[in-house]
Amino acid sequence: MSRISAWDTAGVALVCLCYVENPTPAQIRYAVRRIRRRAPEVVILVALLGKSPQPDAQALVDAQLAEGSLRAAVEKIRAIAAASADEARLPRPTMVAATG
Repeated sequence: MSRISAWDTAGVALVCLCYVENPTPAQIRYAVRRIRRRAPEVVILVALLGKSPQPDAQALVDAQLAEGSLRAAVEKIRAIAAASADEARLPRPTMVAATG
């Protein structure tokens, strides 16, 4: 998160924060707030992978939640993308795997 100011957010529609360990609600709120300041129009998805406790509602005021597994996060991303495509009446997006 320390280099968020260097992110190029042009054309970005969704940011997914993936937590493998147990973040505190304050950590989630801080990360969401920093992303929202940098990219006010993006959808923010918080993915709690593993057995993380449910964050409080205040931590997710400006974000959506996927819990439990990477599969749940991917399904949520696909649902968000499909809903965005329906709103804009665009062809439904296909998932592209990132290589790195």
